[in-house]
Amino acid sequence: MTAKSQFVRSYKSTIFLLGACALWPIFPASAQQPAPGALPQRPRPKIPLVFDRTAVQGLLDTIEIDNNAMALKLGYFSRRGKPELPIPDGYELLKAALAKEEAGSKRWFVLQELRGWAAFRMADIPKDEGYLAYNALFDAARDAKKARAVNILNTAIGGYVGSVNAELGAMNLQGDEKTRETLLKAWAAYSVLLETTKTSGRALAWTKAIKESGSKDEFKTVIKSALDNRATPKSYALLTLAAELLAAEEPQRAAAFLKEAKPLLTTDDKHEVTRFYNSLVDALIWSSLPKAAAKGVKAKPEDKTKLDEAIAMQRELIKLTGRGNEKLARILVRKNDKKSLNEVLDSLAAPGADEREINEAAGALIKLWQKDKVKNEYAATRAETLLSTYLAAQQPRTVEQELLARWRLGFLYMGQKKTKEAKAVLKTDHLIFQQPLSSAAQDYLSRITQMTGQLGLQVKIPVDEP
Repeated sequence: MTAKSQFVRSYKSTIFLLGACALWPIFPASAQQPAPGALPQRPRPKIPLVFDRTAVQGLLDTIEIDNNAMALKLGYFSRRGKPELPIPDGYELLKAALAKEEAGSKRWFVLQELRGWAAFRMADIPKDEGYLAYNALFDAARDAKKARAVNILNTAIGGYVGSVNAELGAMNLQGDEKTRETLLKAWAAYSVLLETTKTSGRALAWTKAIKESGSKDEFKTVIKSALDNRATPKSYALLTLAAELLAAEEPQRAAAFLKEAKPLLTTDDKHEVTRFYNSLVDALIWSSLPKAAAKGVKAKPEDKTKLDEAIAMQRELIKLTGRGNEKLARILVRKNDKKSLNEVLDSLAAPGADEREINEAAGALIKLWQKDKVKNEYAATRAETLLSTYLAAQQPRTVEQELLARWRLGFLYMGQKKTKEAKAVLKTDHLIFQQPLSSAAQDYLSRITQMTGQLGLQVKIPVDEP
């Protein structure tokens, strides 16, 4: 590994830990309360200015208190440059400390988790050390509760799943047999954890790791076995992961699993709520389009019912998060329910509507119009009304969303050969640009500039202040 790639990996690890070390575990925010016997939430670690042998050994000797494991992660094992004690020497001290501990004790869990975490992030530590550490941890999953180390096990599982999606990918080890075997052990440990803690869990990180590691077939077998076993608790994570794995091939079963998981969903994690409802709505939509229908056979009444279910679930998502009107509009177009579609679009044209929702819905309508400009002329008309009403309203608008709206409406007008209207809407002289512009705003401004160039206009280009 080159010095440059090591720097990038170390930098990414440091930024990741500083910004998200408390958010990475695969449980939603509502489940972050420590389970009985687990480690309590700890304050920010105190990181020594110098990491010589004495400092590293001192942290290892008191690894289970004052969040010292995180101090070693942040300050030593993800440090750029050369610390006072070379990393291989510090890692040997870690292994020596681990060898003194009784397997399954609390200190053993903390040291073993640190051993695995560091091995996948430092170039001069053999990667086999990471696999050995994580395998040992996952094999001891049933000892975690007795050792008051449930949260440590949770951190280790999240750390390994995250490594499959990040560090191991950077090292081209995602498809390695050891990676897949350890990921299966991580799931087994996770299943034990779900039995011992009252939490819903999340499947998002698992789905990506399974895909990246090429272990989908193995996981389908494991998940099917778990679902067939009546003694296995039907957790949120198990049901949603089963749905993710079956979504493409068996959408009806995927939808059934998600319906079963729905009562277990916690609604205070908006990201997870959105992901869950999107998966459920997609499964219901695909269930409404059986292969027979693709061959020209008329859809059955139950297929139409599934589309109605999808619409109902999408409306629930909008009620919970305030987002999702664009997808609802697309489903209503699929159902050919123009009355309900117009009601949705009218609500977006009302004062105070979310500008992102307006732009997303207009974008969907313009795409629909492009597919058949004669048949779907109404889509162009509604998109024009939606965007022009938004731009004319006396209400605050972000520069990014206004640029997007002007570009979309200008694109529509040019497609309709309405040159005069296009020139008017593409003017940006009135906008006050605050530096720096977001990358998205820069992209929309660039598109507008290209259009105005075709129309023989000049557009205001913001210049960075000295």
